[in-house]
Amino acid sequence: MNWYGRLRSKLKRSTLIWVVPLAGAAIMALVITVNWGATKYKKAEPVATCRQIRLGMTRDEVLKIMPEPVGRISYKKNRREKEKLVFPSREDAATPPQLVIDGKTGRVEEVVCDENYRLIQKQS
Repeated sequence: MNWYGRLRSKLKRSTLIWVVPLAGAAIMALVITVNWGATKYKKAEPVATCRQIRLGMTRDEVLKIMPEPVGRISYKKNRREKEKLVFPSREDAATPPQLVIDGKTGRVEEVVCDENYRLIQKQS
């Protein structure tokens, strides 16, 4: 084989070294583009989904029903740790769905789904 033939075979192999990863990246970019905006969380009506929450449910039970919260606020009330979880809602909603969870027990103490639906645990 002459020098031209050897150079040509080397160039063919070196082309594959960068073409194969580039093709893989292009396929991944295509998959991401096609699936853009598809989410795994529940896209149901936020208020209807919120109304399934009951007082005394655990955080894990709540997160199986509701989407991931968009806000978390930790505070103290009557010397007890509390956490308020705020969930996504429609743009025209006056009050976003939110829950208050007791820091010690990890259970829901208050549910606010909208301005017309609120559950509050009695204070003992």
